Amino acid sequence: MTFAPSSIVGATAWESRGAKVSIGANDGWDVELDIPLGSERLRGRAHVESRDSLAMLHRLGPGRVAYTHKAAGWPSSGYLELGTRPIRLDGGLAASDWTRSQANRITEW
Repeated sequence: MTFAPSSIVGATAWESRGAKVSIGANDGWDVELDIPLGSERLRGRAHVESRDSLAMLHRLGPGRVAYTHKAAGWPSSGYLELGTRPIRLDGGLAASDWTRSQANRITEW
């Protein structure tokens, strides 16, 4: 896994066991994914257009800060395919909660 230096510069990418997800800053975000779901794959690309959002830099404790960028209702376009079934994303809306910090807790997914 690689992390972008911020929500508006660079790319975050994850790859594991035949699955890939990449989110890159590009006047909004470009998203690419290829994920196995059972016997099929979910593949595609999308672009999320930048709009007004909320960005915060806040203190967590001595010598520790957090940066959070929250966005919702941003227009999206692109496509996904689940197996051979197309899923159009044009006209959709996207949301993001991008955070970079050394938190007071451990989050496991």
